[in-house]
Amino acid sequence: MAVFGKTAVQLVQEVANMDGEGLPSFKEDVVKKVLDEVDEHHKALLNILSTVQDAGLEWNQMEANDANALMVHHESLLRNKRLLLGYVNARMNRIKKTRWHKGRALQPELKERMAPTEQQFFREYDKLLMEYQDPRTGVGIDLTLDMTPPKDHKIEVRVMARTGFPVILMMAQRLAVAMFG
Repeated sequence: MAVFGKTAVQLVQEVANMDGEGLPSFKEDVVKKVLDEVDEHHKALLNILSTVQDAGLEWNQMEANDANALMVHHESLLRNKRLLLGYVNARMNRIKKTRWHKGRALQPELKERMAPTEQQFFREYDKLLMEYQDPRTGVGIDLTLDMTPPKDHKIEVRVMARTGFPVILMMAQRLAVAMFG
């Protein structure tokens, strides 16, 4: 525990600095080191707390050194937790992006860089997306087909029949209600 959080920061930087849609290999050994550091901080917290309780002191009677040590270990523990969650979240976002851009098939080179739980996440995410796009149970549209929006934001609409009820049109920042009929 020489430098608190250094290992966890390296994990996040690796994913954040990755160019394109790639996914770096899952660093199970580094994640294990971070979890070991979290465990060390937890043990240090419990040790300080037991020392204070053994002395029969109340929280407001604790020495400044003990209080500071508690805060340092607690904040270090929380920081490592945030960094690990950031690492996992960044990887999950890249996996979701891969599903949207590359399709349902998980490429072998990507699969070997993923942890088994990430592969399971990909399969479950694919299943949810397919269920949502299913014509029987979902919207019935393949949302992954046209990923780029049209350049022209204006469309032309022709009225083919008069329905007699108002249609609300949204234009720029004003709302216009037109009555056909």
